[in-house]
Amino acid sequence: MIRAFVDSARRETAFLRGSVWDLALVTWLPLLLLAIVAVQLSAGVMRNLPIVVVDEDGGGVACDLIRKLEASPGLKVAARPPDMAQAEHLVRSNAAYAVVLIPRDLERTVLRGETGKILLFYNASYSTPSGSVLREVGTVVQAHAKALAGEQSAAIAGPARVRPQPVSVQSRILYNPQASYELQLVALIHPALLHLLFMIAVVSALGRELRDGTIGAWLAGPRGEAVAAVAGKIAPYILIFLLWGALATGYLAVYRGWPVQGSVAMLMGGYLALYLAYAGMALFIVGATLSMGQALSMTALYAGASFAFAGAIFPIESASAFRPAMERAAAFYPLRAAGRGAMDDRRTRARISWIDPGAVCLSRRRLGRRAAALCLGADEPGGLGTTMIGRAFLATFRAVLSDRSAFMLIVVSTILYSFFYPSAYSGEVAVRIPVAVVDLDDSGASRSLVRRIAALQQADLAARPASPGAARLWLETTGAGAVVIIPEGFERHILNGAQGTVALYGNGAYLLRSSTALSGIGLAVTTIAGEAASDQAMAQGAPARPALSLVQRPLFNTREGYGSTVFPGVGFLIIHQTLLMGLTMLAATLRETLGRFRLPSRTLIGIALAFFVIGWADVAYYAGFVFWFQDYPRAAGSPGALIVGGSLFVGATVAAALALASLFRTRERPLQLWMGTSLAIFFLAGLSWPAEATPAWLALLARLLPTTAGIHLMVGLNQMGASLAEQTREVLNLAILILVYGGLAWWRFTKISAPDLQPLKPD
Repeated sequence: MIRAFVDSARRETAFLRGSVWDLALVTWLPLLLLAIVAVQLSAGVMRNLPIVVVDEDGGGVACDLIRKLEASPGLKVAARPPDMAQAEHLVRSNAAYAVVLIPRDLERTVLRGETGKILLFYNASYSTPSGSVLREVGTVVQAHAKALAGEQSAAIAGPARVRPQPVSVQSRILYNPQASYELQLVALIHPALLHLLFMIAVVSALGRELRDGTIGAWLAGPRGEAVAAVAGKIAPYILIFLLWGALATGYLAVYRGWPVQGSVAMLMGGYLALYLAYAGMALFIVGATLSMGQALSMTALYAGASFAFAGAIFPIESASAFRPAMERAAAFYPLRAAGRGAMDDRRTRARISWIDPGAVCLSRRRLGRRAAALCLGADEPGGLGTTMIGRAFLATFRAVLSDRSAFMLIVVSTILYSFFYPSAYSGEVAVRIPVAVVDLDDSGASRSLVRRIAALQQADLAARPASPGAARLWLETTGAGAVVIIPEGFERHILNGAQGTVALYGNGAYLLRSSTALSGIGLAVTTIAGEAASDQAMAQGAPARPALSLVQRPLFNTREGYGSTVFPGVGFLIIHQTLLMGLTMLAATLRETLGRFRLPSRTLIGIALAFFVIGWADVAYYAGFVFWFQDYPRAAGSPGALIVGGSLFVGATVAAALALASLFRTRERPLQLWMGTSLAIFFLAGLSWPAEATPAWLALLARLLPTTAGIHLMVGLNQMGASLAEQTREVLNLAILILVYGGLAWWRFTKISAPDLQPLKPD
């Protein structure tokens, strides 16, 4: 058995050394994706996020507030329009994330000793940058209000009667005190990328034996030796990706200075357990489908959405009961494919070869050189016109329906993802986040605060540790949201007219759930403070009244749900990825079958039109049905703008897919190399991580992807109600990509490819 293990490992290692693209899958492609994520998130925090200020008051208080907003490192006052109509136009144009409205008579209200209201309208369609803007503006307004409050109360009640608020809150983020998105997201995204690439590599290695018909010779020995041979085949990939895990950990811990809080050995053991689990799932999928292409398609379905279901960003406590059912459906979907009767990839390729004298032809065996030349119709006279385009158009649909793997990618996965992916965010708003309370005062005031925390929708009072040390240990072992510590003497300080202090400790490893819990606890503390302030006022005079309050109002995505923010962008990414991989797979199938070939221009147009129709059907399905079914904000723009925007997005995607398809010579290669890019592409799009926090050169390169402009355009038109004029940059970006990629595809397929078929060369 040991010999079988070693021989199989050596055999796989020798294959990797001889295959450029398979070696790339485990070498420079992981390096590229890890580096893109690391560079994009290297800023850690968001700076210079653009906002606009509408000043209807023009007084000294307003001018001071605007100067403080401009001085805030996280904000940039991009414009000061005269009214809200122009301000909303700037937001819909993606020129700003929020509008700060300073109403008329603000200064007069403050001077009368009342609380003036500052209104903040933020673009809830871009939740991450808008959330950062909310925190920055809130901090500035709170500081400005505190300075004004002392002056205000002293002028009305006299300096001797001015007191602070009866309850103060001290917040601290544990494990990530800088609240760095780099530490949180890079530490999550790197393992997500590595596990997906690992599973693709293992599925490819196992499926290749089926595709090439070598599985009999490879597993010819007894059962024990066959098991050892399988383990030996997988072992090099486990070793390689363990090294990548160590490199990713070292990057954060050594190069970026974020030390590992726990055991490095335990962390690497976690990587090993992760890879072993996905190796088992890869064996299951390949065994169930008995096809390399179908196994890769199933891998895209199963592992592609794992980051959403991990619970590290949006807490699993907030998902509905539908979510685990969908997870089980994703895991066991291959059984349904096996039940229909799996087929070998050789038979699939025998059935798919595209081009006849202007259309797609179906053959039963690998075509010979002479038959391929007839199929290509290189010597056919021109003048077929629209007939030639129509035949290619219809035959492309026949090709999609004939290839089970391509059909699964282009049709099945698009439908499954429309229900499977949103189930990860079905709760929309994070609720019932576990928190712990340490009550060292055990007084009436402290018990009242504990009861209010227990009644919160955002928090679930899961533990009552006896000491702060025990609470911190509980936080570390459970991954909960926050710990509240009520110190001894809390009630006594309030009754004496001083401040009672409450300490809040959030879990920085899970910033979203931590911020949700802390915001809810803050509301409970504010309520207690108001009650204590009333009691103090009757005995000792009014406390310092807040001079300013910040009123927050969401724009466009008024539900403010996590799913309604993320999935409208993810939906168009799904359309892009499935369309691109499906088209390139079919083109590579033809290239593998026929060798190099030359397409007539009309045939290329017919193929492009067919995939354009498929892409538009996907857009209509998601924008028309899925967003309605999931009750996401939709159809805010005009139908004409949505048609033009969808056409530009689909056109750019098809053009890019055709250009990419001209580069591959092996059927499964597009899936192997492109499947693992989805997560990085989504972050590069700028919906979850803003371009302002991304290095300028990387943000510019991201514009080469149709998803970057396409997601902004479709979210802007569909959810924000923007016009095409307000999305001019995205429209021009997509139009340029159509011309560039379309021209490249036309050149590669009609000019560069040899008219005479060449023998197939191995990769």
